This record gives sequence, C-alpha cells and structure tokens, in this order.
Amino acid sequence: MEHRWNARKQIDTKVVLHSQRHGLVQATACDVSHGGMCLETKWPALNPDCMVRVIFTVRHDMAVSFKSIDALVVHTDGPRCGLMFSDYDQDVTTFLDTLLDTNSMPADPPPDPLAVSA
Repeated sequence: MEHRWNARKQIDTKVVLHSQRHGLVQATACDVSHGGMCLETKWPALNPDCMVRVIFTVRHDMAVSFKSIDALVVHTDGPRCGLMFSDYDQDVTTFLDTLLDTNSMPADPPPDPLAVSA
C-alpha cells in the first residue's frame, strides 16, 4: 500500500542530474509529485543519502529555459532511484503545479548535457 503524501504523475522525459560524485548524468524521469520523483539511470548508480540536482529543460513558445530542483536520493533499486525534493522555492512549486495539473511535459534536454550549468 502506498503511503505517499502527494500523488505521483507518470511521465517519461529526459532530465540531467548533477551530483558531486558523478558530475552530470542523463536520466529518465518515470514519475513526479510535489514531494519527489522516480528516475532511471543507465550508469552510474546513485547512492542513497546523496544530494543531487535535477535539471529539467522547459520550452515555452520559442524560448528554452532550465528548472533545477535539489533532491535527496532516498532509495535505489537497480537502475531506478527515488528522490525526495528539498528546500525549493515558490518558482519550483509553480513549475511542479503546472507539470502535475496539466498534460504539459518538460522538453528533452539538449543533446550535450555538458552545456547545462548546474
């Protein structure tokens, strides 16, 4: 039985993660809520209790911007990991509201994740 405070929305979109240990890593977001998200990475595996920054690429009309959210890795299961968002502001809350309340999806990241500043 699920014991989450926030409902999860199934998504399938690319994100970029930044961690102190691994640098920039591409991942696929599987689901997201106001409290956290599930990600799938091919390599490297993330360690529980490490802090990461999740970077979404957002397209609005012709403009592209980046939205980043700091998170704690709370569990891992093979290539999947669960993240709990931490210390985010009203701008991130608004972004999550839009993502969860509509069918809008973040855009896939640029081809070169090194072009994304964390």
